[in-house]
Amino acid sequence: MMGSSAIDYLELSVYTAVPIAAPPSTVRYLAVVNGNLEFWDGTSWTVLGGGGGSATWEILYSQDNTFDVAGGTGFKINGAMANSNDVLTVVADAASSGDAIQISQLGSGKDINGTSSAWYFTKLGALTALSSTLAGTAGSDSFTLTAGDMVLSDGSLTITDADNAATFSVTNNTATSATVFVVAGSGVFTGSTTTSFMTITPSGLTTGTAVYLPVAGMTTGKAVHVVANAVTSGIAVHIASSAASTQLTGAGRLLKVDHTGNATGTGIVAEVNSAAADETVIFKVTASAALALGTALQVSGAAITTGKAMEASDLDALTTGKGLHLASAATAITTTGRIFLADHTGATGTSATLFEFKSAANDETLVLALTAASLTTGSILTVTPTALTTGNGISMTDFAALTSGIALNIVSSATAITGAGRLVYVNHTGATGTSAILNEFASAANDETIIFKVTASAANAAGIALQVATATTTGSGLTVNASALTTGTAIAVTSSGASQTSANVVSIVQSGVTTGFTGSVLQVTGASTTGSGNTVGVIGVNTTTGDTVKVVNNALVAGTSTALLVSHTTSVLGAGNSMVRIASTGVDTGTTMGVLLDLSTTSAAGATQVLLTDSSADTGARIGIYSKVTNTAAVLARPFQSSNVAVSNSKFTKHYVMTDGTKTVTIWLDQDGTDPQGTLSGTAGDMLLNGPSSKIYFCTGTTNWTATT
Repeated sequence: MMGSSAIDYLELSVYTAVPIAAPPSTVRYLAVVNGNLEFWDGTSWTVLGGGGGSATWEILYSQDNTFDVAGGTGFKINGAMANSNDVLTVVADAASSGDAIQISQLGSGKDINGTSSAWYFTKLGALTALSSTLAGTAGSDSFTLTAGDMVLSDGSLTITDADNAATFSVTNNTATSATVFVVAGSGVFTGSTTTSFMTITPSGLTTGTAVYLPVAGMTTGKAVHVVANAVTSGIAVHIASSAASTQLTGAGRLLKVDHTGNATGTGIVAEVNSAAADETVIFKVTASAALALGTALQVSGAAITTGKAMEASDLDALTTGKGLHLASAATAITTTGRIFLADHTGATGTSATLFEFKSAANDETLVLALTAASLTTGSILTVTPTALTTGNGISMTDFAALTSGIALNIVSSATAITGAGRLVYVNHTGATGTSAILNEFASAANDETIIFKVTASAANAAGIALQVATATTTGSGLTVNASALTTGTAIAVTSSGASQTSANVVSIVQSGVTTGFTGSVLQVTGASTTGSGNTVGVIGVNTTTGDTVKVVNNALVAGTSTALLVSHTTSVLGAGNSMVRIASTGVDTGTTMGVLLDLSTTSAAGATQVLLTDSSADTGARIGIYSKVTNTAAVLARPFQSSNVAVSNSKFTKHYVMTDGTKTVTIWLDQDGTDPQGTLSGTAGDMLLNGPSSKIYFCTGTTNWTATT
């Protein structure tokens, strides 16, 4: 088509005559007329060739290589063919170095515009298209963007790579504060596993690395930062493995934080931090039921010297909380099972402290508490120093500031302790022949009120405050060594109870029956001394009917035993000394008796109530019994008096019997002067006092008595 002054576009149509006989000289025109291709060069029409103009494009190009369509409606190629041939084909020769098609757009339109602007190239080189397929060459760059950004407004990017090269690579060496790599999505997402928001699936990975993140220049930044402000029951970071049985072994790890830099600062290699006002669990390690012999959490500090393997140093606000809490409901912990085990296997000869519980508080209820509410037959604390020789099993050495406090306090409100039950039990089962001291209470204080005290409350009525049970044979059950004693007392037993009736302040009981026993139930051995001290001193209380010293022996049967024996085994009994001496310096009134022998038991015939035996072979003069009154004013004193209310024949009492082993003589007392003749049976030589007329009678045989003149 043509306008009035110029051609707007190129149109190839078939005419029977030239459409315009003389077009304007300022334009060029190409038309097919009667099968011939004719060209208007501005002056005349020229037939380019016959038969449709075959092999005439080169002639046209040689005439004019510029096709100017400044006027008209542009140049149009109408491919109205019934076959599958291409409408337009542009071929650049192999020797050509120019462009096959070059477009210079000086206007405001597009370089190339597809149907209805479905796709196009702008004059700046921007492409807009619905889809694009680039059939590149494997291993070569098929798409290169030298500058600018790529934007997918609504679409996906799928990359399938078949060579051993980086499939996706992003390099940004200029960004400082901008995000280099962004994967964002604001929709409510519920996908998981292979449909997660972001999935990295190196399913064939064995010994390689799935994600490698080197941040060699990082100082105060963050390599990975996960923000989960709205998380409730979700998981911010989840590392899961379904490796069965023993596949995770050796250097295998699900999570490993490895800091190999030799740092001398105070940095924290790994930290789990929470600012929540109430957090159930900040860090949790859970081992499933399948973990039987493994370890839930292991801390290894092989090279630590003065550092700390584990530290919880900032618990300043702690009130009813717990710094470290280990809880277990296990009911089958046996043998080597432990809730807490600290095992130091290194042999050390230093003075190191392996475990320490320390508190600087000026008032602390409990520094260390061991509570076993349901424990019955087990042990709350066991100390087993198997190889200990000169060390200490438990040492409590620094109580320099102790005043009214208690270094060791054991309190029990148990009301059913029986049998083998104990509040304190020290059992030494090792057989030893040395002079070791198994338990010692020592004090270096210059004045100590009580070093060891045993107190039984009023509720302990029939119990025992202190009991010593020993299986010793030649040793001692209880030994008190008071070598430096001056005016003190080695053993002091005091009783101030106001309700004591039949109680014994000190009671020593031997209940065992031993054949051939030659020892002493109680023995007091005094040292040889020239002083005036006493081996045994008994000071009686102010009593009326009680006894200061009481000896009771209910086992005296046939034999030579005595209830009280005073024995002197040295060769000389010094002048003025006494085997038995009873002294009274007080003022006695009434019918006081210095010595009273009160024998109320039933005695067999021939029994002796009081016996003085002198078996000495010394021929010197001595006195068997000597009673004297040394004060001349004691005119009514009686050196010797006897009383017998056992009456024979209703009138006579027997008082004194004298014998030399073969001859026996008895002295009788007549109550009222009754004649003994024919009444009183005696032995020749017997004497009767206070006979008839106050005379003395002598027995001449059986019942024959003769009065003195």
